[in-house]
Amino acid sequence: MNVGNKQFREYIDAVKAVTGLSPTAIATKAGLSSSTVNTPYYRPELGVTPTLRTINKIAKATDVPFDPMSFDELGAMEDIDENREKARPRKKPVFRGEKVGSDAFQRYMKSVISQTGLSPTMIAKISGVSGPTLTNAYYTGAPPTRRTVDRIAQATGIPFAGATEGVTTDDENTGRDTSHMARCQPIPVPLDVSALEKDLPIVFLHIIEVPSNNKLEGYSMKKNAIEFCRRPPGVAGAPNAYAIYAPDDALVKYDSGDLLFLVPDRPVKPGDHALVHVQYKMDQEPVVHLGRLTARSATSITLSIDRPEPTQQRIALDKIVSIHKILSNREIFGI
Repeated sequence: MNVGNKQFREYIDAVKAVTGLSPTAIATKAGLSSSTVNTPYYRPELGVTPTLRTINKIAKATDVPFDPMSFDELGAMEDIDENREKARPRKKPVFRGEKVGSDAFQRYMKSVISQTGLSPTMIAKISGVSGPTLTNAYYTGAPPTRRTVDRIAQATGIPFAGATEGVTTDDENTGRDTSHMARCQPIPVPLDVSALEKDLPIVFLHIIEVPSNNKLEGYSMKKNAIEFCRRPPGVAGAPNAYAIYAPDDALVKYDSGDLLFLVPDRPVKPGDHALVHVQYKMDQEPVVHLGRLTARSATSITLSIDRPEPTQQRIALDKIVSIHKILSNREIFGI
């Protein structure tokens, strides 16, 4: 079975957006000749249609899925057999429930990707959403359901700001005028903070001895929570989030006693503040260090602190148990 030329070019555009590769580089990565990809992509007038085997090779090599059934439902698949195509009625899109406009969804996804550092595939995984459902909505413009968007917002803790912008329903697909819906403005509802449940654990750090060649203060983390606090918006959907009280003079950005929020599952990049568990000796409990991640290599990371005096400490990756990100104010409030 062959794939329509138009749909192949749309798929290659999606692969280019994800990988940053040219069509020639995509062909090389997938073990195909350059003409196999370039001819149908650059010379559509020739009518060359790639096979599903070619598509599957590209999908396997680039990790960008191609779901034939989803494309079929959107009317995007073309069968090379014209007689069979004429005999088979074209499937129409079946929309169930409230939809979110593709432009609003793509803006929202770009915001989620920017704040979390996760790929669309990983966002789908942690949200419990089908990978093809999310990637097709993001890369091809297929409108997702509001339920899909709500799952992403719950898992990432990043609210969908365009809740009324670009939202469509079944009425729009039957030709009814629903343009007034886009002009509706949400009515602010007073929030009773005291009604929010205190379910976020606060764990305690206490100072312990560290190896003599270590320049950073070392702490031990108690497993049991000393108390619980309310969740800020940025960690509303993070199941593993927790908080700590900043130790004395631990980080220049925070004062002693400040409440710091951490999410172990969020990626940490250079410039972020982090809590690092280090196993210096196998027969001892891990040592916790706080600092700003200033460098990362294939074998180590570098943590920096600014007080009582600027200090840097390189830590080997094979000694690190885990790295937990300390959220910034923007991340705490889901901005």
